[in-house]
Amino acid sequence: MQAGLLNKKLEFYQFTSTRNEVGEKVVNYQYNFTTKAHLYSQSGSKSVDNYEIFATQTKIFWVRKYLVFTENDRVKYDNHYYNINFIEIDDKLNCKKITCTLVNE
Repeated sequence: MQAGLLNKKLEFYQFTSTRNEVGEKVVNYQYNFTTKAHLYSQSGSKSVDNYEIFATQTKIFWVRKYLVFTENDRVKYDNHYYNINFIEIDDKLNCKKITCTLVNE
């Protein structure tokens, strides 16, 4: 992986879950670290289901291999949060390929 390709800023948020006083499971995302990434590709689509419009956005990022994160974490890019769907490790390029979809909030 060439260092000059890493021109996008990504923030990773770690998944944490706790129980409140009532025993309800509360899901939180805490800031973990910031790194540089390469935006490899992006795509989007719209679909109609039961007269509701669903718009999905998918982005693929390449980051350095030594970073530690899981599929449960979230990525913040361009002030939008993305769920990590798949992490593929490429030993030849010494990088991780992250496939993400936009979080609808």
